[in-house]
Amino acid sequence: MSPSPHPRQVSTQVRIDHHSAVHVASVAARGLARDCGLTGALPEKAAVLASELATNLDKHARDGVVYLQPLALGEGLDITAADRGPGMSELERCFADGYTTSGTLGAGLGAVRRIATDFTIRTQPGDGTVVSARLARPQDLTAARAPVGAVCLPLEGEDASGDACAVTETDTGRTAVVVDALGHGPPAADAARAAMTAFAHDPGRPLPVLMAALHRALRRTRGAAVALLRLSPGRLDYCGTGNVRLALVTSDRVRTGPSGPPGIVGFNMPEPTVHSLDLAPQETCVLHSDGIDPGWARHARPFLLRPHENRAMTTTDSRRFRAQADLRHAVRQLARTHRLPVDLRARLVVSVTAVAGSAFAAGGAVHLETSVRRADNGHPGLLAVVCRPLGHAGRPESAELPLPAELTEDGGAVWRVPLPPRPAGGGAAPGLLDTSPGSESEALEQELQQAMARADALAADHRRLKHELAETNSGVLALYVQLEERDERLRRAHGKTLRELEDALRPPPLDIDGLELAVHYAPAGTDAPTGGDLYDWFRLPDGTVHITVVDALGHGVTSTRSALNVTHAVRTLALEGHRLESIIARADEVMRPFDRDVMATVQLARITPATGELLLANGSHPPGLLVRASGGHEYLEVKGRGVGFPLPGSERLLRTTMEPGDLLVLYTDGLTESRRDPLEGEARLIRAARRHAGLPITDVPRAIAREMHTVILHPDDTLALALRLLPRQDSRERVTT
Repeated sequence: MSPSPHPRQVSTQVRIDHHSAVHVASVAARGLARDCGLTGALPEKAAVLASELATNLDKHARDGVVYLQPLALGEGLDITAADRGPGMSELERCFADGYTTSGTLGAGLGAVRRIATDFTIRTQPGDGTVVSARLARPQDLTAARAPVGAVCLPLEGEDASGDACAVTETDTGRTAVVVDALGHGPPAADAARAAMTAFAHDPGRPLPVLMAALHRALRRTRGAAVALLRLSPGRLDYCGTGNVRLALVTSDRVRTGPSGPPGIVGFNMPEPTVHSLDLAPQETCVLHSDGIDPGWARHARPFLLRPHENRAMTTTDSRRFRAQADLRHAVRQLARTHRLPVDLRARLVVSVTAVAGSAFAAGGAVHLETSVRRADNGHPGLLAVVCRPLGHAGRPESAELPLPAELTEDGGAVWRVPLPPRPAGGGAAPGLLDTSPGSESEALEQELQQAMARADALAADHRRLKHELAETNSGVLALYVQLEERDERLRRAHGKTLRELEDALRPPPLDIDGLELAVHYAPAGTDAPTGGDLYDWFRLPDGTVHITVVDALGHGVTSTRSALNVTHAVRTLALEGHRLESIIARADEVMRPFDRDVMATVQLARITPATGELLLANGSHPPGLLVRASGGHEYLEVKGRGVGFPLPGSERLLRTTMEPGDLLVLYTDGLTESRRDPLEGEARLIRAARRHAGLPITDVPRAIAREMHTVILHPDDTLALALRLLPRQDSRERVTT
């Protein structure tokens, strides 16, 4: 990747010393956004960001300045607003829409944070505020959030600058250059451009080779002081000539980095020398020309050193790794820097390495991004670690990682780890946290000791639990045998009770000359041996046989009670001599004062065995099926409404004659609606009844039910009652239940 090819290397500076400067900043931001390759609505968003930040400076701050410059990496714009006071004492409230101290709408900082791709703010009451709002294309989000920034300003009164800088990502690490050409004005700017062109040609070369290339490119110019910086995991390489300064900034101090020997690149450059330093996580490298007084590093104020109050992306670091050892070392150092417990540190190292393993095995690289969200009021923050394999890598399984992660669509993984609180006095809790610098081998030994201690504790727990389990098993086994014996006794008693209950619900067998009867009943579930389907038959004084089939609403014992009440009411009315077509309506009148909730369909049949005359009355019940011995069949439809229905009663009395050998099938809807389609069920019932009509009467209802219930989509209580009229010469008394 080459440096960002922006045509403007000089930052735009807008001093907010009058309210008209707000418009100037907005127009400049819009134009620079277009120069940086931003299209669509992004230039207008840049104008809004600059306008809001400049407005805040104009209304609330003193000595406010807005700096506009291209992003150091990727295509985008960096808008920075800085002032010398008064600062913000209630920062979080300043982000809330509607909060204002000057009577405005109060939408400034909240709107800026929502619009910006990356947002960072640092403020201190009495010192001032610095705000950075970056805007980038969607494909450049990672670059926009990278912890890299640059400002390049010409000498006061000049348009061209002899200072220039660039940052780029290469296979050898993140590489930066700062050039300070001799003098100022256009000739110095020409020298700076020549150095930038030479740097962009191949920035990944070894630093001495790159310095030699810059030396050759500057020979026809007035020359420059140059510093090259290369960052790799945990390491800094510096190579320079002249008075470009390097400082290393942490949250509590500034240390001075190596400096280049005297000389001029392009004229009398000495032999390039590389200086290497260990670089701690979250340590910031600052390269600057002599246009900035180096005294800032010797007397750095706490406002400069302390971490950002970043309410959008927090403090972020992003690196690329090609070696597993380097990645493991970087993650371990990160965990040690943030004082994670040793056990958690080991799990994080192993998990990140596992996610990156497939990429390294394929000869690829991984991208590691870390961010720290620092909480207010001294509370612990949150460490987020993102490992994203570059190229085509297998998707990891979060459950297989020692430290579970959130998996991303591109094959990466995210770990969010709460940071431990700082103990009183600044020390670490013994045996839990590690803050000592230590070597890699010492860290590995700590993790191994922690793992061994955990394994020993687990082994002790295992032995204890195994002993307790052995003692418990003997007691449980004896109890299990006792429970089995008790359950068997209960099952036998339960079965006996159910059989007695079923026998009690059945009407007594009939002894009828010229008729064969049989019935099959099955409840909806095995847990309830009874249901709402019930039948009754008895002989009237005139020699006719009365049959009642009832289907009460519901299942189980409650519906059985309702069905019994209806059946007994019908029997009483029939024995009193009421006409068959009036019995259903009269039964409803009898039941209403005692059971207002009962609802039941009713089928009534009355047959004269000597003549075969059949009478039918119906109340909302499925029609009976008559299968003729001659091969024909018909459903005996009678309209009516059942007990508990509006306007109960049979609308008419159906009268027909059964011939010897004819079969009548009376049933409940559980027989035909087991597949949720009554019409389909009635068609299947015709086929089943005709197929089994020649069987002995004891087998007919059971055979029909078995065929109808090969597939059950809607289980329901089922009753099937079969009646066959016998030829006179073969007639004999028979009834089967």
